[in-house]
Amino acid sequence: MFEYGITADLLKEKDYKNLISIGSAPALIKYKDIYRNQGIKLMNLNKNIEELKKEKINFNLNAYTGEERFKTYARLFAIKDRIGNMPFRCLINPNIGKSLNNKISEVPYDLKIRDLKKPLKAKNLEIDGLNFSTRDVNQIRQSIIFLNQFMQNSQPSKIKHQCLSKDAQKIFIEQGFDGLYKIAKKNKLKLRKIFKNSDELKNRYFYEYASNELGFKLKTFSKLEKSRLSLAIETLYWDGLKGYDNYPIYFIYNDKMDIQKLDLLRRAGYTRMKHIKALDTDNQNLYDFKDIYRILFEAFGDYSE
Repeated sequence: MFEYGITADLLKEKDYKNLISIGSAPALIKYKDIYRNQGIKLMNLNKNIEELKKEKINFNLNAYTGEERFKTYARLFAIKDRIGNMPFRCLINPNIGKSLNNKISEVPYDLKIRDLKKPLKAKNLEIDGLNFSTRDVNQIRQSIIFLNQFMQNSQPSKIKHQCLSKDAQKIFIEQGFDGLYKIAKKNKLKLRKIFKNSDELKNRYFYEYASNELGFKLKTFSKLEKSRLSLAIETLYWDGLKGYDNYPIYFIYNDKMDIQKLDLLRRAGYTRMKHIKALDTDNQNLYDFKDIYRILFEAFGDYSE
């Protein structure tokens, strides 16, 4: 019925929960219908949805009002053409095992998901000496569904508590650090030191994407973990890779990383690869600067022209 050997019975309860966690309305509707007579599951689901709302994850249920249920369900399994055009590495995600994520991370960047349509359907997948079991193939199919929903539902502009408001970012783009300094509400002495150690061009992504939430999440990273993340971002530059800004954040993963740490960043709104440019090696002197997120947020977080 569907491409890549995907069938309607592929998803289990945990898979629906994973899809709900990224804002998939069809998954939420399907889950509620499956467990409509199980009050405890639905109660726990509602609690989870309230937590997701705090992370700015919302469900556009109005778009499905009046639609026949089988059409809504089918949306989960109807894979968009653009998904097939994305690199196979985009299937890395926190819902599959470390072993499979490591295998996928070894696949060349230029191998597309669509290139593997036939072997995935036949459950006979081998890539450059990497062998994938039947279980791997099923998880890859689930990952295709996850990616399809992620790209539709995981909004690229919902970073919480950004250090620079939209208006402050506009000032930075137009007037640079001088303009920011003029509009700062407080911390001017500390800001002078920060700006002195910054470059308006090299550090532009940090000032665009830094947030209080990022500062909190990075406290869970060791110095080595932050260094490995920065190096992985830098490696993409060295490899000359282009056009990856809107890929999921998990695209950066390699076997030296903890994918759950990447998921912490995703839950803070850092859903896409372009967001973590704030953590490249050019910005290391800034993201390690003590209290920089608080200082910037207090000065510019709620600035309005």
